[in-house]
Amino acid sequence: RSYGGKLIARHEGDNWWTLFNKRTGMKMVINLNVEDTPMLERLNRPQLVDLKLTNFCPYECSFCYQGSTTQGKDSERRDIYSILRALADLEVFEVAIGGGEPTLSLHFVETMEQCADLGIVPNFTTKNLGWLQSRAAIKAIQNSCGAFAYSAVSCNDIRGLDAVLPEELVRQATINIPMGAHADGIEQMLHICHDLGYTVTLLGYKTTGRGGDVVPVPYQDWMEKIIKLRDNGHCPTIGVDTVMLDQAKVLGINIPSWISTPSEGTASMYIDAVQMKAGASSFVEEEKMVHLPKGQHGRRMIEKEDIQKIWSEL
Repeated sequence: RSYGGKLIARHEGDNWWTLFNKRTGMKMVINLNVEDTPMLERLNRPQLVDLKLTNFCPYECSFCYQGSTTQGKDSERRDIYSILRALADLEVFEVAIGGGEPTLSLHFVETMEQCADLGIVPNFTTKNLGWLQSRAAIKAIQNSCGAFAYSAVSCNDIRGLDAVLPEELVRQATINIPMGAHADGIEQMLHICHDLGYTVTLLGYKTTGRGGDVVPVPYQDWMEKIIKLRDNGHCPTIGVDTVMLDQAKVLGINIPSWISTPSEGTASMYIDAVQMKAGASSFVEEEKMVHLPKGQHGRRMIEKEDIQKIWSEL
């Protein structure tokens, strides 16, 4: 059900509902039963799907957990639309488009527009700034995209984005900081994000792909640095991924369950549109990925039942 086009309510079974704000991306799972009810541990279908659009990337970062290279392949157009149509039928709220470098995919702009046409909010991550020279890309992001995250490993990365970002896209821009791969001090990077007005997501270091070949920069004291910045009035709005949540538990940091997702595969999943595989997350071990079904003559026509079956088995 949609209320005014921005707020969506999705029934999760029994008295459970998910409320989703298409403008802000905020999601809330609620129970209409007035009695005390245990927290819902897993949704009956994903709220969000991470979608790999391409395995091509010119940056070849040493810590890339996807192992993307300049030899990486793009996805096929028909496969992308088939996946998106199935996700729309399953009432998935959001798609997080990644890669590789998604903005260099031949299907980047079209994929965002297709998401919007199907009622799905597209978001994407990027390390590329070249797409800012494309009016078609800027228009598609303005009209269709919920938010995009720029991957930054240094203060200069953040300043570089800010120097070229058009005013009309400022609201949709956020900063991703891959912890363990940052070249500058995390405190300094967060301070700059605060001063420039960017929200931040801290991404825990991942050891799949090329990530296992690199010794990450230690960052066990991240919470202490955040608290120091907060106390000094220089802390931006910060989110963390599930890897950071798991690491926080090991460090004895208490993050309330009502504002966090406990693990991958409970509210989101991953689909690799290049290899046509799916799994609980984009950094799950290869042997835990499952193939999406193929239709006649090798054409892959994905149905919502296919995604639902994979989701139920994660």
